[in-house]
Amino acid sequence: MQEVAEQLEAAIARAGAGPTTGSTRYRALVEAMDEAVCVFERLPLRPDGLRDYRYITMNPAMQAMFGIPDLSGQSIRDNFPDEVEDWYDDYDRVLETGEAIRFERGSIPQGMVLEMFVARIEDGSGRSLMAVIRDITWRRIDDNTLREREARQELLLRFSDRLRTLAAGPDVMRAACALLGEALGVDRVNYAEVEGEDFIIAHEHHREGLASMAGRYPASGPKTAERAALEAGRTVVIADVDAEPGLRPDQREVFRAWGVRAFVSVPLVKEERLVAVLSVIRSRAAPWRLHEVELVGEVAERTWAAVARVRSEKALRESEEKFRSLFETMTQGYCECELVRDESGGVIDCRLLEMNPAFERLTGLSAAQARGRAVTEVLHRAKPWWVKEFAEMVSDRRPRTIEREVPEQGRWYEIRAYHRDGDRFAALFSDTTERKRIDAALQASETRLRALVNATSEVVYRMSPDWQVMWELDGRGFVKDTHEATSDWLFAYIPAEDQPEVTAAIRQAIETKGVFQLEHRVKRPDGTLGWMFSRAIPLLDEAGEIVEWFGAASDVTPRRQAVEALAHTQRLKAVGRLAGAIAHDFNNLLTVIIANIELSEMRERAEEKTQFLDKALKAAQLGERLNQRLLTWAGQAPMQPKEVILNDLVTETGAILDRSIGERFTLSLDLAPDLWPCFIDPANVDSMVLNLVVNARDAMPDGGEIRLSTANVPAAEVPVQPGAAAAPGDHVCLCISDDGFGMSEEVRRRAFEAFFSTKEQGTGVGLGLFSVKTVVQQSGGFLEFDSAPGRGTTFRLYFPRTSGARDVTPLTEADTRQPPAPLTHPLILVVEDQKAVRDATRERLQSLGYSVVEAADAEEALGILRWQRDIRVVFSDVVMPGEMSGRDLAKRVLHDFPGVEVLLTAGYIAETSPKGVDDPTANVPVLIKPYRLHDLAAALRSLLAAHHTGTGG
Repeated sequence: MQEVAEQLEAAIARAGAGPTTGSTRYRALVEAMDEAVCVFERLPLRPDGLRDYRYITMNPAMQAMFGIPDLSGQSIRDNFPDEVEDWYDDYDRVLETGEAIRFERGSIPQGMVLEMFVARIEDGSGRSLMAVIRDITWRRIDDNTLREREARQELLLRFSDRLRTLAAGPDVMRAACALLGEALGVDRVNYAEVEGEDFIIAHEHHREGLASMAGRYPASGPKTAERAALEAGRTVVIADVDAEPGLRPDQREVFRAWGVRAFVSVPLVKEERLVAVLSVIRSRAAPWRLHEVELVGEVAERTWAAVARVRSEKALRESEEKFRSLFETMTQGYCECELVRDESGGVIDCRLLEMNPAFERLTGLSAAQARGRAVTEVLHRAKPWWVKEFAEMVSDRRPRTIEREVPEQGRWYEIRAYHRDGDRFAALFSDTTERKRIDAALQASETRLRALVNATSEVVYRMSPDWQVMWELDGRGFVKDTHEATSDWLFAYIPAEDQPEVTAAIRQAIETKGVFQLEHRVKRPDGTLGWMFSRAIPLLDEAGEIVEWFGAASDVTPRRQAVEALAHTQRLKAVGRLAGAIAHDFNNLLTVIIANIELSEMRERAEEKTQFLDKALKAAQLGERLNQRLLTWAGQAPMQPKEVILNDLVTETGAILDRSIGERFTLSLDLAPDLWPCFIDPANVDSMVLNLVVNARDAMPDGGEIRLSTANVPAAEVPVQPGAAAAPGDHVCLCISDDGFGMSEEVRRRAFEAFFSTKEQGTGVGLGLFSVKTVVQQSGGFLEFDSAPGRGTTFRLYFPRTSGARDVTPLTEADTRQPPAPLTHPLILVVEDQKAVRDATRERLQSLGYSVVEAADAEEALGILRWQRDIRVVFSDVVMPGEMSGRDLAKRVLHDFPGVEVLLTAGYIAETSPKGVDDPTANVPVLIKPYRLHDLAAALRSLLAAHHTGTGG
């Protein structure tokens, strides 16, 4: 270059003119040169105080090198404002010293490395310079590339050495971020993990003063080209996010907010899924050099590999630790063995190679004693039964389970062996000696139990923990056997009406884990129903949970039948005793009736006749009450509650009982005046008083006083007992007390149980107090009692007071003597087998104005109906001789003779009930004997009126 400059300077000197002269010869010389040449001169300081130079001339070679037009006459600083001041320093030094200089420097505006020779032109101005320029960028690039590559390799080696010392994934990632941040001088390095569509920056290295970007960045909007490239495994290089067309505006806003202007992102893709991204970031826009991108990629690759290695090593360590922990702590014995072969290759023994502590504990052999030795060396007297088993297992490569006894140790072992490789195999074994002993004991116990079950007559069964499945049942002929599990046992063995009671008892037993105990009905193989007393206990496991139920049941049908027969006998005896007293009263009543009728016949005045007839009628009404009471005691009358005054009922019942309980007993009454009414069946009052008085009598074998009293109890004074179902408000109290021997605590606790009795066998069935409590509760009341040994017993029965709205006033004499008149004079057919009753009925109907025809039975009545077509009503007794009853006759009449009404009469309530819900006579009215003339007239009038209006049956 210097030679070129000297040649140019000599040429200028020969031309005899300076560069400012613009000689044609000079310009031709400069333009003809191959080297880039320019001549320029210093200008005065600019107004802004900066130095500046101006091109005098530049040859085409310079224009081509820089890709610029001819700038002759133009300011250098105006055309290259970004050039560094070092250039101007060098120009000024050459002008001031006159010494030419040669230097190499990069030109920022041109992006080139230049070699320049600058010399002063001695034209007398002291301001002119000449420069010869060469582009040496290629040479500098090659040198830089080599140096950069060597530095990168050294950096990567140091990084690899560093990674080998790291044992945790996070440490690897932090080291990678720090390395790239320091090597590239960037503002940020981020390591982000990918979850779904979200990026999570987990590790980061950033320049001091910048905020951390760590956190989750959810994906938003459509997928960008950048994201698609990363998912495809391609590195993303962006020099300016503002100029990048593949980014959305919202992404650019996020990048600007974090000061991200340029970045390189290298992805990690596993199994076609993006899992992580390593990114380097600059806060200014600038192109990325190739060696920088390559460095990021190589660091990322080493990072991914190191993370995978660390994770694999960690998994291996954890696996080894788990195996070692399992090996050391497992309760099963473990040993590794190999087959021992003879010279011909036949298997003759097994050698113990490795064993765990459980092996030592179970066999009593130490590892030091057994390791490396053949089994026959350790167990000298053992027969090598294992040789054949293990040789076959190794040969066919199939696991094998063996359970054998080792007599030398007196132990049983279960061995699970499986092949490893070659002649080596592993064996897991457990000591099953205790299980064998338990199995043997259990088998012996089951044998004894089965013998016991076979020897007993009890029904034996087994149930699942929740009773949903019956596992087994030996019915002993009483119920059907089942030896297979069944889930429909409840419907197969228990009647539908008894199932709620059985399931309730089962539910309580399961909840309490207690004994199931119940007496209930069962279906027998022949289709009949029997009674059994069943009792089952739960079998519990170690945790206290039910595993099954074991039960036994006995046939109590004969006992139940005997109890029912005895109860029936006792009831008959009671009826018999009371019937004597009632017969006495009936005789008295009949005496009164006969006497008054006779006296009425002896009187001539109508008033006197009426007086005696009224007395006879009242005596007959009392007889009706006595008859109803007898039916109640015999169980033939259902409840017919009505509003009553207890004083009246107690007085009447007491009068009868006073004559029947015996001469040693006194029955005293203390009845409250103005007693409130209550709603109850009068017959049940008689029954309750009877039961309690008889109990009081039996409690005083030497005689004594039995006290009956009544009282009004205001609401505020009604006693409240736990569980008592007392209605709120006022109550009426009936009290029965005695001075007998009283009850013990056990007797008091069971006093109201059905069939519980303290009386001698044959004298009571234990239903008295049970029936009293039942009647009281059905009437809406409750009861309480006090009793103690030697202090007697007091029962208090409480019944809710009624409002008094019900009519308790008896019919007046006028009502009795003036029955309703018939609507017309229809014809009535009377069907009654007893002539006396039939005659009386005929006369009563005729007295009411009805026409009457008679029949002695149903067949005769049907014959009359066939030819007597004007009969309006058939009035028949329910109970009659022959094949047809009164209700059967009613069915025929309703079916064969439309328009004929039917009225029935019966001796007691039980006779009035139809045989089923589909019985066509269900709506036929029934008069209960004895009935008043007024009742008969009203029933006929109502029946005929309903028929007349079209609403009759």
